[in-house]
Amino acid sequence: GEGTFTVSIMHEAPWLVFRFQDNGPGVPGDFRHRLFETFASAGKEGGSGLGLAMVKRFAEAHGGSVVYQDTLGGGATFVVQIPRDARALEVPAGAPEPDRAQILASKKS
Repeated sequence: GEGTFTVSIMHEAPWLVFRFQDNGPGVPGDFRHRLFETFASAGKEGGSGLGLAMVKRFAEAHGGSVVYQDTLGGGATFVVQIPRDARALEVPAGAPEPDRAQILASKKS
């Protein structure tokens, strides 16, 4: 079948909300509790189990979070929230200003 992957970015004050959604097989129920653990893998060919653990660390380091949700009709959705106003975080002196970018994409495979 035809697969779809969609990325969207929304502002839901005070958050920037990044939503990554597909219509694939989703995440097995017995694996969901380990989804964001380092080196946890559900058997993906060539997977190291680092990707989602890194996403979680990045989101939390920026005062945010990441969660998994089932996609209506099948698939997986990951929602990453970070504060919209980077000044709300304590940024070390001399650190560069965060890039301001918006990327919206949808790809069918």
